[in-house]
Amino acid sequence: MKPKLKYPNIAAEMAKVGMTQKDLAKELGLSAPNVHYRLYGEVEWKVKECIIVCNLLNADFRYLFESV
Repeated sequence: MKPKLKYPNIAAEMAKVGMTQKDLAKELGLSAPNVHYRLYGEVEWKVKECIIVCNLLNADFRYLFESV
């Protein structure tokens, strides 16, 4: 069974702007697997990372980090 995204809105907004997990990882100073772990809820996002993601995707925190 494939794991479920915990933060699908982040993935959706990334897709809209053509951003990959690798691209986001570079912006955050993380590895691509670390971004994956965060998107799937295996690792908690740090406040600084949340701010960067909101700014990069030009989207509201509550929308992006609404978990499923």
